[in-house]
Amino acid sequence: MTDAPDYEFYAIKYGVVDVPAKYATTIDDPNNPVSEEPRKLVYFFHLIRGGGRTILVDCGFDHECGAKRGRTIDRLPVEAIAKLGVKPEDVDTMILTHLHYDHAGTLGTFPNAEIIIQEKELAFATSRFMSHPAVRRAFDAEHICDLIHLIFAERVRFMDGDGEIAPGITGHLLPGHSHGLMGLQVKTKRGRVFLAGDVAHFYDNLWKRNPFSILQLVPEYCDSQDKVIRMAESPDHIVPGHDEQILEIYPAHPDDEGIVDLTVPPSRSIGP
Repeated sequence: MTDAPDYEFYAIKYGVVDVPAKYATTIDDPNNPVSEEPRKLVYFFHLIRGGGRTILVDCGFDHECGAKRGRTIDRLPVEAIAKLGVKPEDVDTMILTHLHYDHAGTLGTFPNAEIIIQEKELAFATSRFMSHPAVRRAFDAEHICDLIHLIFAERVRFMDGDGEIAPGITGHLLPGHSHGLMGLQVKTKRGRVFLAGDVAHFYDNLWKRNPFSILQLVPEYCDSQDKVIRMAESPDHIVPGHDEQILEIYPAHPDDEGIVDLTVPPSRSIGP
């Protein structure tokens, strides 16, 4: 990683939804009670830029998909990246952390992007288990079909476990929330920022060890959280997938409060 650039790394909000507090966790612990107040779940995707590369991490969903699920978004991801001077055709790589509807819904918008995904994630999303409503509820069949078309167009690169994606960017298999969930470590000016993604929707999923309610396997989820904690440079280098506090503790872009810079240390620690 010595020859890798210090990347720009942004979390970009494109929508938000209130969810019941009980939906945000799974364990009813009388010694650590959950507030009854609704939680704001922020829809994020991420942009990495440097070394001549423009990389998106996930690509959100569109208005049509949202309407089917009773969700609204503030803007399309392609509209959000325009604030950073990025056009759809500028994106050379799309890293899909997993294939849930809010992460893989606008693949067709980025005509030049190579798609990178864990092989286990596509295998799961096209497996017999998708015949069960409780398993498939977070997936959208049209998004999976879009990815398959891109495979036939030779635009998809598969990963099997941990490995380098680009100089200074590594992908890490973190199953549990979905079988092929992938987190990322990105070299920046403050060190390696670990995008844990949906192995922790909220900071307290990680630090209170209380999983989010959408799970495939609880033991894998817990092991994946241990892996993130073990590998991260510090608690302050870990970024969860949907926590609104990300917008409060990282500096906002001067032209857009929904875009924050992850390469600057957070203004306060949210750790154990």
